[in-house]
Amino acid sequence: MIFTDFENLKIQLKQHEGQQIGLMLFEDKFDSKYLHSGYLDTLKQLRKKCDIVVIDIVGFGMLLSSIHYNLQELYKPTITIEEYKSYFGDLADYILYQTPYDQLARLREPTDIGFYKKKVNQYCKIYPMQYSVNEKITKTFLMIFELYGFKEMPIHCSANMWKCGYRSFFYKHYLENNLNIDMEITEPPRDIDGLIPADSDTHSDPEYRELLISINNKIKSWTGSLVELKETLSNAEHISEIYLFNGPYSQHPVIEVLIDKNNTKARIVHLCTDISK
Repeated sequence: MIFTDFENLKIQLKQHEGQQIGLMLFEDKFDSKYLHSGYLDTLKQLRKKCDIVVIDIVGFGMLLSSIHYNLQELYKPTITIEEYKSYFGDLADYILYQTPYDQLARLREPTDIGFYKKKVNQYCKIYPMQYSVNEKITKTFLMIFELYGFKEMPIHCSANMWKCGYRSFFYKHYLENNLNIDMEITEPPRDIDGLIPADSDTHSDPEYRELLISINNKIKSWTGSLVELKETLSNAEHISEIYLFNGPYSQHPVIEVLIDKNNTKARIVHLCTDISK
């Protein structure tokens, strides 16, 4: 069932009192080719834990700009609700699909949105954010769930892939400790060369793809320490930044490598399951 009104969805969910309700926040994609199997695998995990599964499709970049820069620039969705409905299939019981204008209106309904910004900002001080965009993405994600709580949305569980790196583990920690929402973190899919799908065309360029495969293979085959790996990669061409996350939120360290070649940017995120803390 598709909803375009948040309040009507909330009324519907309250009819499922006593049941486990899972909600997945889904970033509206700009091309249907980015609707890969990883999201469906994540939804399957959510489905295993929950009686009811809800998907909230949002223009994440638009909401980020609104929350942090006070900009209200509407985007134009390019994937139809019919395409989303076909893609999600029976993994979703309810889909919230609002116009960009209604998404912004929902975000700005609370009379004191600054309260939620302050709450998230204060809590996020315990997380080692590494660069500004990553920090704003993290805070935006958490703020949206705070606003779900403000609207008394009955959510018991959520899900996310760790393809976005250590942020996923922060999400899990925050949701479980502050909002009493369990969070499933799933393994992202990999292509034939071991790369995690990206929401860009970077992986399609043969020359760039060769560079990504080379860096990814070096990380996968590394046998030394994370610090030594970072030092080695720092000397490699086209690598602009490298970040290590070795905090208490993930069972394994995470390394994130930002790549910039001819003003084309990409990143590789690797969960170091073969390297102990």
